[in-house]
Amino acid sequence: VCHYGAGAFATSMTLEVVDMCIHAARTSYLYGEVIELFDLKSAKDLNGLKGVVGGFDSKTKRRSVFLEETNREVWVKPDNMRLPSSQSQPEVIMLADVQDRLGSVSLHEVVMNDRMDVAEFLLQTHKTSIHTLDLDDISPLKMSTGGGVLASSVCKLVIKIAQKEGSESRKAKKKQNKQVCANCKKDLGESGEEFECAACHSVTYCGKECQREHWNNGHKKECKNLKLLHTGVKVPPPPSGMTYASFSMLSGAS
Repeated sequence: VCHYGAGAFATSMTLEVVDMCIHAARTSYLYGEVIELFDLKSAKDLNGLKGVVGGFDSKTKRRSVFLEETNREVWVKPDNMRLPSSQSQPEVIMLADVQDRLGSVSLHEVVMNDRMDVAEFLLQTHKTSIHTLDLDDISPLKMSTGGGVLASSVCKLVIKIAQKEGSESRKAKKKQNKQVCANCKKDLGESGEEFECAACHSVTYCGKECQREHWNNGHKKECKNLKLLHTGVKVPPPPSGMTYASFSMLSGAS
């Protein structure tokens, strides 16, 4: 569905169909399963009841649940359903990230054809991955930044998302590193005094002694690289007029 409905030749009608399919696919693992209702605000009397999950309503984004105890059907948001604790949570299907036989996804051709409207639909509305590799190990991100560069609005959007992901990853890593002293591994949540490396801002210590010891034991060598991760690297823009072209040695597509 996504390869044709949200590809280079997408229309407003096909995008609407794809949107419905993506929402339905995300909770398709619930179909036919026995679940328990919980955290319902307007129908609190239904909390704790169990039932079998049925179809999906694209307008309300709800699924039907047949309640065995009351012998009736209700329509409930998937967020208010939970599987038995003994049952593992299945992997949620992101339909836009499902690859075809050549390993590509619709975002590959959307980048090539500079369909900004479709790119916003995939990337901003449905958080499609920019890292999916086809059989030639080419991802939408590589198409936007590596080799030849297609100076298009879609490529700029892909790069912007990559920068955001990188920033969030660095912040998460920095937060994780700051939870314990980089040298003695002391839990800094219990410490009233913390020392951060003023150069890389990536590691924290419980005191100056640990900071000095960690510096002499190896942080001196890695600090420069960690600083680059924190500040980022400025890359000059490509010359105007450059275009991107690729030829697949496996599929023969160009």
